[in-house]
Amino acid sequence: MVRMLYCIMRRDDIPLKDFRNYFEGEHRELVCQAAEELKALRVTQSLTLMVERNFMVMVRRGTEMPYDAVIEMWWENAAEFDRVMETEQAQGKAETFFTRTGDYIDFSRSRIFFTEQPKQCS
Repeated sequence: MVRMLYCIMRRDDIPLKDFRNYFEGEHRELVCQAAEELKALRVTQSLTLMVERNFMVMVRRGTEMPYDAVIEMWWENAAEFDRVMETEQAQGKAETFFTRTGDYIDFSRSRIFFTEQPKQCS
């Protein structure tokens, strides 16, 4: 399985409450549409919990603030993902997606990357 992880930081000028409302509404619709058009087998969209434990870990480990949200999409294999992504439709959808989400997401502090899931322990 190939998994795309999109770790999202909101823009500094967007209040957390506004970002969370956007993420659970309009953004969720955009993600679901994109997942369908990109033939993803599975998609999840998660908001970071704003709980003391997250901040305690950050302070103890000396890490930066956690991402505000994470999106995950899965495909059967890299070849299938590449086949889908090389279409003009997929490239256009990606451009539209990033244009529409730029009002809320700080792209310079967000990260997108792909992982391959090896066989699991039995």
